[in-house]
Amino acid sequence: MKIILASISLTAVFGAASLFFVQANKKEGLRFSNEQAGLIENDVNVLMKSFEEFRGFAEQATTGDRIDPLKFTPFPCRNSPNWSKPMLLTFGSEYSPNVKLLHKDLSSSEATRDLQFVHIVYPRSWVTSGDPINQEGITSFQSEVSVLNATDDKKAKTFLMRLGIHDGGYVFILDESGIVRYSANDIGLDWKHVSDAVKKYISGTKIEVSDNKIRKIGYQLPLESLSTDIQEALKKRFSSEYNVLVVKSTRECSICGSNMDASIDPILLDLQRRNINVSVVDVNTSSSSIKYDSGILRISDAIENDKPRSAIFDAWNVRGYPSIFIVKDGKYEGEVLYRSWTFTDGKKAEHIQALAASRLVQ
Repeated sequence: MKIILASISLTAVFGAASLFFVQANKKEGLRFSNEQAGLIENDVNVLMKSFEEFRGFAEQATTGDRIDPLKFTPFPCRNSPNWSKPMLLTFGSEYSPNVKLLHKDLSSSEATRDLQFVHIVYPRSWVTSGDPINQEGITSFQSEVSVLNATDDKKAKTFLMRLGIHDGGYVFILDESGIVRYSANDIGLDWKHVSDAVKKYISGTKIEVSDNKIRKIGYQLPLESLSTDIQEALKKRFSSEYNVLVVKSTRECSICGSNMDASIDPILLDLQRRNINVSVVDVNTSSSSIKYDSGILRISDAIENDKPRSAIFDAWNVRGYPSIFIVKDGKYEGEVLYRSWTFTDGKKAEHIQALAASRLVQ
């Protein structure tokens, strides 16, 4: 893609396929500087690379699998774990607020005193655009937690790929032999079910296997549990070669509102005009609806029957907002993660994820 070496407009950043975005924002005169456009372009490339890497990942380690010792270096003032003792092993950023709440909850129980708490901070390219580690995030873990540094280790991605670890919050209960007794990838959403699983493990009570439905590359996204009208609408969409699915939650996600829509809708409209089906799914809403807007299928997926989450959220193992899934010939091909910039001059770039997705289906 050619970048114009001047004060760069959105035409330069987006390329020829994004003229509609420029038209939509022409009244505001939204322009990015050379430096800003370079940062945006870099992030688009990072997301596209991450998409390809994710496709090569193993499936997440589950109950009965063995996790060998991960020899990452502890952060300063943190102890190395003993891999021959039972542990609660978590993966995420240095922030991971739900992991910290889980640690606090479990450490208050005398029964869990022999269980190690180990948290691995994963590679920076999965978290930010290379921002430095937030040291306060590290120090805010409880003192007994072994916090291991996988941010700079060149081999970190290789090790984590073998476990199916990518972006998001992961948790495992390991016995003294390193055998997984429980696993989940939704600790970023809720930690209480993990606390319950730990307490059952400590007491010797059988743990119900986590019902996380891991999305698998090359397999169809499950539709059976969805309402009939949503099933039929998606089946028709999936009959085409490429589908781009934007999954968001206007109820739970502060960045999933009208500003983001204004940023990405021109890109989505351009995809639809190129006969690439686009669907925007708003999960965990209060009411269900299906409508078509300039060819784009817009679904509101409501929480029903006193369930904690909506049907699509559960069926597709949604773990972050906004997410973009790419489907080819009816089969799931991978997820494009979210990135954005808020520059010091007040300009925002919230279209990076959508731009990466549009290039991936060219």
